Amino acid sequence: ADPARLAKSYAREGREAPVWAMDFRPSGALSATPRDLAMLVIACLRRGVAADGSRFLSPASIARMERGETSAAARAGVREGSYGLGNFGFEIDGRIFRGHWGETEGFLTTLGYLPEAGRGFVLMINTADGATMQALRRIAGAYLARDLA
Repeated sequence: ADPARLAKSYAREGREAPVWAMDFRPSGALSATPRDLAMLVIACLRRGVAADGSRFLSPASIARMERGETSAAARAGVREGSYGLGNFGFEIDGRIFRGHWGETEGFLTTLGYLPEAGRGFVLMINTADGATMQALRRIAGAYLARDLA
């Protein structure tokens, strides 16, 4: 990527952080735009159908991504919040969202969705401030669930 086109990241104390390239794949280093991640959320919500109507993944593949089977928690019977294939459940205000979050030096990202409600979000911030990301997750989750029973 052209470094001039990349977003700048900032450490917790406000200084600009250097660009960090993660060398150990496939455990990380997904480079994506907010639009890219929104398209992924849409495909998960539509059970594998992309925003343009094309089939991206089968409904069974989406269900498998969301279903934990191999972790110790899943083997012990934990289903709602279990880690599937790069997709896990996390709680916001008593609701279980599905999705994933990650970080690299000076950036934090979360994508989350409520499959049963057909609603989701993508958050990206250019700082390593986990407390801010956690607060933004709560705000986004509360907004998406505001009128749900």
